[in-house]
Amino acid sequence: MKRAVLTLLLIAAAGVGWIFLAGAGSDSDKGKYWAQFDSAFGLIQGGDLKIAGVRAGQITDIELDRPSNRALVGFRIDRKGFGSLRTDVSCESRPQSLIGEYFIDCRPGTSDARLKPGGTIPVEQTASTIP
Repeated sequence: MKRAVLTLLLIAAAGVGWIFLAGAGSDSDKGKYWAQFDSAFGLIQGGDLKIAGVRAGQITDIELDRPSNRALVGFRIDRKGFGSLRTDVSCESRPQSLIGEYFIDCRPGTSDARLKPGGTIPVEQTASTIP
C-alpha cells in the first residue's frame, strides 16, 4: 500500500513539474525583441530600455550578427502598460551618464501591424549616438 501511494505521489509531482515547465517556456519570447545596430558601444546587459523616454525594460543580450557584421541587441519589455511595438518602430542608442553608459530608446511606431515577439528591428530603423 505504501509503495502505491509513493508511486502516485511521484507521478503527481512529475505532472505538476511538467505543467510548470511547459507553462514557463510558452511565454519565453513574450515582450522580447531584437534590434540591429551598426555599433553596440556603451550598451551592456541589464542596461535600460526606454520607450518614449520612460523606462520599460532592459537589455538582455548583445551578440554579433556575423553575416552583416552588425550588433544584435536583445531587449525585453517588462513593465506593464507599454503594449507591443509596431513594424515601423525606431530605436536609438543614447548616452545615459557621463561615464559612458548608454541605453536604448524606442519610439513604438504607428503602423497597424505589430512586430511579433522575437522579431528584429532592422538597422535602417536604428541609430547609434557615438561620441
